Amino acid sequence: MASAIDLAKRALVTLLKTLAAAYGTVLTLTRDSPDATVRSACRKVSRKAHQDHGGDLEHQKSLNAAYEAWFSKHVACPHILRKFV
Repeated sequence: MASAIDLAKRALVTLLKTLAAAYGTVLTLTRDSPDATVRSACRKVSRKAHQDHGGDLEHQKSLNAAYEAWFSKHVACPHILRKFV
């Protein structure tokens, strides 16, 4: 059974891939990618999805919500947070 962190990461990666395709951004990302790669991809897609750069506000909100859900799981587990930051 997958942990809460894994489930949140899977949801974030799925959303990142969907938004990357919508904005024409190429991501080589899987749900097994390291956390640093996921964070980098999130920043890359976030720049494209931001409304000041031609993106959609709803896309930005959903991306922020998914990232916060994933990050909050790391904060709840301090031993993982050390590797995350």
